[in-house]
Amino acid sequence: MEILHTCLTVADADRTADWYVEQLGFERSWEFTTADGDTRNVYVADDAGVEFQLSDADGEEPSDDGDRPRRARRRTDRAVINRIEG
Repeated sequence: MEILHTCLTVADADRTADWYVEQLGFERSWEFTTADGDTRNVYVADDAGVEFQLSDADGEEPSDDGDRPRRARRRTDRAVINRIEG
């Protein structure tokens, strides 16, 4: 099995992508907004094949424990590592 990419829910996908590009040398690989306009997704990748999907939480405040946006608790699909069979 091979990991395709990991999805991270973040408060600001563009700002987070900029950080990965500027600080870690990643490049934006592609991006899209869901058909309902609800969620923006920005993908960043490095030369070694590591890719993150940065899924925008529309600036929502962190959860009480501070480790994720509040709505991510209700959306278990955000915590899933996307995989493909190798």
